Amino acid sequence: MRFLELSILAQFAISVSGLATFETTRGFSTVAIPVPTPVLAIPEPDDPGLADLMKELNKGTDIHVSRGCIVINDSKRCETFGGPYNVMYQGGESNKATIYAKFNGDKTPGQVKPLCKIEATWPAEYRDLDFRDNCLIDRSRKYSQCCTDETTTTNLVNNPYDPTLL
Repeated sequence: MRFLELSILAQFAISVSGLATFETTRGFSTVAIPVPTPVLAIPEPDDPGLADLMKELNKGTDIHVSRGCIVINDSKRCETFGGPYNVMYQGGESNKATIYAKFNGDKTPGQVKPLCKIEATWPAEYRDLDFRDNCLIDRSRKYSQCCTDETTTTNLVNNPYDPTLL
């Protein structure tokens, strides 16, 4: 047990368990002294609708890959590997992720240059997004960000088709 030593007329320490131990000229004595534990309380919203929204936002957004493989925030995700990638709620009106796509599909180990980099931003309340046909889209099809001539990149990233990459 760790002790914090204090020097007040005698050697005095308060243990993590809340017991105080002090040394006298006749030996050690132990006295129980309650030590209050600080409590951090996050207030619940008064509005039940707001409480429900906060619960949903805290789940974040799942990005599902419909075909092939991509890299989301340095994490490999494929149609058949890794399941959906969860982007946690980032505390604002929108969430963000970096997505690399348009790999050539070979099994080259190590790093390769994909043909697309999307700095995606979407409304935080979106629970699920799909990456399909080189576009990130919501299920109502109101939102989309796609690979275009402006989203090319020269960055080297881990090849998601590399069989040694987990």
